[in-house]
Amino acid sequence: PSKAVDAGVGGLGAPPRRHMGLGEFLLKTPKPSDPPFGGRGWMASELRRKSFEDLHRLWVVLYKERNALLTRLARTTRVSARVQSNEERAKLAKVRKSMSRIKGVLGERRAAYKEARRAAAETPE
Repeated sequence: PSKAVDAGVGGLGAPPRRHMGLGEFLLKTPKPSDPPFGGRGWMASELRRKSFEDLHRLWVVLYKERNALLTRLARTTRVSARVQSNEERAKLAKVRKSMSRIKGVLGERRAAYKEARRAAAETPE
């Protein structure tokens, strides 16, 4: 494992942690005492308030979560443990939707930037 420490996830409440290499992309097996997954995806209105850096950090977190879920789904499909796969498919759908919304917000920002540059170029000085 690398000893590099990242700056956390900015305003997302995650503390700084050590990089674990490929271990970052694997989910831990939930214990029976763990509460069930009850989170929700990010709303576009919430993402619009985030800075570019926060969106980038969130993208990385979601990317890792997506890869871990896909790995776990592939493993459960091989073992044919269908009980957990429905819950993981729901998690995966939320992660994918959040990633899609981040792309949408960045697209909106890019369009606004292009429009502002065009307007500035047309404005006589």
